[in-house]
Amino acid sequence: MAIMNFGGVDENVVTREEFPLEKAREILKDETIAVIGYGVQGPGQSMNLRDNGFNVIVGQRKGSKTWDKAVADGWVPGETLFEIEEACQRGTIIEYLLSDAAQIEVWPKVKKHLTAGKTLYFSHGFAITYKERTGIVPPADVDVVLVAPKGSGTSLRRMFLQGRGLNSSYAIFQDATGHAKEKVIALGIGVGSGYLFETTFKREVYSDLTGDSHGGHSRYFRRTIRHTARTRTQPFGSIQRNGRRTYPITDASCRRKRYGLDVCQLLDNSPARSSRLVEKVSRCYQTRIRITV
Repeated sequence: MAIMNFGGVDENVVTREEFPLEKAREILKDETIAVIGYGVQGPGQSMNLRDNGFNVIVGQRKGSKTWDKAVADGWVPGETLFEIEEACQRGTIIEYLLSDAAQIEVWPKVKKHLTAGKTLYFSHGFAITYKERTGIVPPADVDVVLVAPKGSGTSLRRMFLQGRGLNSSYAIFQDATGHAKEKVIALGIGVGSGYLFETTFKREVYSDLTGDSHGGHSRYFRRTIRHTARTRTQPFGSIQRNGRRTYPITDASCRRKRYGLDVCQLLDNSPARSSRLVEKVSRCYQTRIRITV
């Protein structure tokens, strides 16, 4: 792992050169990766893992549009495509990629198949950070990890097919087996990450929610991102605004924290407003909205 400095911030960075795909395959050779959900992140992550040579299955509701999409993408019912509960039973690593609301709804079916030594994987820190409200409390004898690609599943897949990698952050919430770190990095490489930046579940979700709250300030946001991104090492991540354009930034995992603090203050020169916003997020201001929608 390398330590790189971006914008005055030291980042722990894992590269594909130091952690090649062959190493990732060796670490996960005995694992069955069950991707639960086939919406935003599921297709890109599952197909990249499959094409990279990992043992992958998909769990989805039979008869749904996403089930049909999975079949169209080459997943075979009864072989690599199953109902959610059966996929959770078969999988040793459960990639929980449903929406926030769906994760809460489906959690009882998933939890009963989280036997000792399994791994629960997220691409968003919401469910775990607010576990007291979501009710998503993993058993103590499983690993709980996160890989959050800095873009949509479509972007992840497109860049993979181009032979490129989309940068991601990774985090460990619970290491029951003592092997969570090597597994999460191997999964990050497997799904098609370029650089992998260390973060925490809280940093990932607080900055994500805070960034959503600043969506209306895209003019200032673009100006700030363009200014902070002009280094010889950029781009290490990207942010999408207005549905189309992508703006590079310097520090991909720390950006989640910086968007909620430093960048917020630059957007409207109002530290007081930014402080109130971050405080609201940390007090579950938006959590209630997401849980009840």
